[in-house]
Amino acid sequence: MANNPRRYRIGQHPEYDRLFDFLKVKSPVLNPKSHAVSETRMAMSSPGGLKSLVYAYEGITDPSSEHYGDIQIDGRWRPGVLKGHEMALFKIDADFEKLQGQARRSGKSEPTALPPDLQEQRLKAEARLDVTRSELEHLKRELAKFEAKEESERRSEILYYGPCGSARGDPVRWIDGQNVVRDENDELVIDCVDSPYDKMKVVDYRRHVVEPFRASRNKFTTRFKADRLPPRPEGF
Repeated sequence: MANNPRRYRIGQHPEYDRLFDFLKVKSPVLNPKSHAVSETRMAMSSPGGLKSLVYAYEGITDPSSEHYGDIQIDGRWRPGVLKGHEMALFKIDADFEKLQGQARRSGKSEPTALPPDLQEQRLKAEARLDVTRSELEHLKRELAKFEAKEESERRSEILYYGPCGSARGDPVRWIDGQNVVRDENDELVIDCVDSPYDKMKVVDYRRHVVEPFRASRNKFTTRFKADRLPPRPEGF
């Protein structure tokens, strides 16, 4: 699906082709030049907006949840975009099963192929679903690009100025570019796999790493400044 979102060979089902091509051109996700729903293009310009769009499309992703595929808006649950199109396709299959059941109950031969009206509905539902899946995959790729950039920037901050003890949050949640969390004993620990101080308690980090680093830095700075001072004139 990722490489070829079409489920049918071009020309095999013209009804499918027409709607698939129309929706793809109209899609603000797949076609940057589309003027439809410009808010979508704006949302795609930020990681937060992309996360919201991905959620709107796929909803809850935990298969064990009773709201799998649903989204919550104003406290109410409803199908996400993807689930909505899947449900439309399931309904067509259910309608066909009803026709088969009616034929059995009437003593008639069961239809083995969809009647023309249901076949057209199914082809169009499949086109909508396939374009929606393609949109979702595109949104996830764009979000992955943002997240990769953010991860690169995060890594570049780790100990950038050394273990100087620069911290954020109360309680501390970040120190010298390293994330800080509470462990099972409710103690603050560094949670940063890219740091040599990963899993170290913050109190120990301050005592055994930050304090010696600052002392060494201050000693070097004092010596550096002293070496740059001009010699005192005689008599002083």
